[in-house]
Amino acid sequence: MDHHKQLTLQTTLESCNNLYNLLFNSIGSIKPSQQQQQQQQNQKNTNSVTSNTNIINDQEIFKLNKFHLYGENNIDELYNSIELQLQTIKFTCQQYRQWDSTERDSIKFFNTQKLYNQSQQRGNLVSKTLFDCSLLGKIYLNQQKEQQQQQKQKNKQQQQQPQPLVEDLSKNISKTVEVKRKLGLLAGKLQEMTNELNNKYSTFSVLDDLLGLLKSNTEIDYNSDSYVSCNISSSTFLLDIDIYHNGEIKEVKLVHILTTTGEVEPAEQQFNDELTNSLKTDMKEFIKKVQRICDLDLLFRKYKHFDLQKAFSILQSDFLNISINSNIKYIDNKEIEMNKGFGEIKLDCCGVLIKYFQSYIEKISKMNEPYSIMIEMESSAVTNNGSLIDQSEYSRLSLKTLLQKQQHTQPSAQTDYSEQQQQQSISTQLTSIEFNEKDCLDCEPLSSMLESDSIFSPVRLVCKLNKPILITNQQLSKILNLSKIHRSSQQPSQQQPSQQQQQQQQQQQQKKLNSVDESMNENGDSNIIENINELIKKYSIQNLLISSSSSSSSSNDSNISVNVDNSFDCEVYGMKQRYYYTGEFELGIEISRIPIYHPSQVYPTIQLLRQQIVFNILFKSCFQNLNISKSDDHHNIIDNNNDVKIFEITSNPPNSINIIFLHPIDNSFNSIDIFIKNNGDLEAFYYDNTTNIQPNIQKSTLFTKMLIKSLSISVSLACFFKNK
Repeated sequence: MDHHKQLTLQTTLESCNNLYNLLFNSIGSIKPSQQQQQQQQNQKNTNSVTSNTNIINDQEIFKLNKFHLYGENNIDELYNSIELQLQTIKFTCQQYRQWDSTERDSIKFFNTQKLYNQSQQRGNLVSKTLFDCSLLGKIYLNQQKEQQQQQKQKNKQQQQQPQPLVEDLSKNISKTVEVKRKLGLLAGKLQEMTNELNNKYSTFSVLDDLLGLLKSNTEIDYNSDSYVSCNISSSTFLLDIDIYHNGEIKEVKLVHILTTTGEVEPAEQQFNDELTNSLKTDMKEFIKKVQRICDLDLLFRKYKHFDLQKAFSILQSDFLNISINSNIKYIDNKEIEMNKGFGEIKLDCCGVLIKYFQSYIEKISKMNEPYSIMIEMESSAVTNNGSLIDQSEYSRLSLKTLLQKQQHTQPSAQTDYSEQQQQQSISTQLTSIEFNEKDCLDCEPLSSMLESDSIFSPVRLVCKLNKPILITNQQLSKILNLSKIHRSSQQPSQQQPSQQQQQQQQQQQQKKLNSVDESMNENGDSNIIENINELIKKYSIQNLLISSSSSSSSSNDSNISVNVDNSFDCEVYGMKQRYYYTGEFELGIEISRIPIYHPSQVYPTIQLLRQQIVFNILFKSCFQNLNISKSDDHHNIIDNNNDVKIFEITSNPPNSINIIFLHPIDNSFNSIDIFIKNNGDLEAFYYDNTTNIQPNIQKSTLFTKMLIKSLSISVSLACFFKNK
């Protein structure tokens, strides 16, 4: 019994440990190998570990730039799963205590459970073996029978009309074999997918008709319009897959089941067409779409006390109204709608897809997909007492309304002046930025807005980026401040700490900082400051952008390591260029998702992302190869330095980039200041001399036009000097 209890507890602990490892891998922390652990243990035993060694080991194990809540996975959901596993361990231990009091019953229970599990496993194994043997046997018998029938037909046809009928028969046989093979592959992939869905989401799948067609011994007319149906179902959806007898996909149909009334509501035809095309062309893409449908269904079932389906319909209705108004406004210029307006909005079966940026070069070359976000629902964080931390509001309120609501909210009597000043600074910071696309295109409904049109959901919204984006901390803070405005407008009367309490907290924090400084001075560890500066430089957005551009342009040589300390040479349209980065460093992180709490946050977020994307593209354009042949060395150094134009780059991401260079004819230092607005608009100012106050208007206008079209500093400079 003790051995069985130990195994049961060990199984639970292993499950919890796997979830911990999944959490750490998701946020960028890599579990050290056994060899690394042994080396660290040996170093500890010999007391020879230095602070520098610890820092290096920590950097190898822990990826600092990925430790945030905006990566690919939902960290809160993983954390909640771990909490659930810990509760399971707690209840298991409590159950053990009860079993110890009744030892005899426990022995009988465990023996019975053990025999039951063994019998069930053996029964499942026997059933699976019988099913596989039956399937293989039927296929074999079917092939034998078909061969006999074909041989008989062949003999008869040879007697009547030998040559033509034999050829037709061979074609039919080959076609039958091909169709059987196609049906078998499709059935295998669908069965593998449905088994995974059934285990992960507790869905119910039926593939009997397809398997029956595959095992059928009767002759089938593969040219007819007959088809079989397979389906995947759950509490809130039904997915029908119609397949022709020749193995071609007829149609995929999605049906929604309302949890409140149980009524069946067919999905939009465009959603069915997307599912059908993905199943025909890309099975992996189809599986991802079905998994997203199951994820949404899992949320609907988890929060069945709340009508999430209504919240989801309100969300799609809001963006449908925005899409209609946006199409009317930009009916003659879709490029401006994509890059300057709200974006190209398209409803999805599990959310809302918004394509918000695509450069001119990418559009005409069709090399890359546009930048886009997918707005979906996801689980939010939970406090210790089980209450939800994050809640999203689904309504047709604009961001301007939220700002006005907060500005007109009267603070409570206990609210401190510093808190009021902080809230006012947030509002001022955001209102000073030109966010409103005419207040989100006046997306209120045509009829008067009802109270039921604004509801709060226990799950939050999330904007999932189709491409990870490197973003500065400053830009990310602006996005997070949008959430602060929404939350403060939800709870205007929340009691704030008094001024005395805030002063006490500040004094305690200051004492902690002073103690840390004193300990650093006593130890004389000046290397810590150097290490911090090195980390800031390593994880700066400038270094990350240069590293990504150099790795993509020199993918053939994995040993190349280009960073901000190196110069970078390139040749564009016959002009040899060399770039140095001599500016300050700004910390940056890579984000893949942005949680939001109100649909009105989407447009300001898109504007800030456009600004960051344009900065990233321009900055990287100085440090990547364009239609040139590489030299033999690792850094692509141009051998002949006589005709090389040298440019020094400084930046204030994502707002501006400054270029300083020596003019080849005037022998004077010229400079170009490039300013990037929050919506991605560009404006360049060309100064004939760094001492000049006024820019050259003609050159500034010309260089701005080149930048807007090319979104490349190196290309614009080459064309600019060639034009002169």
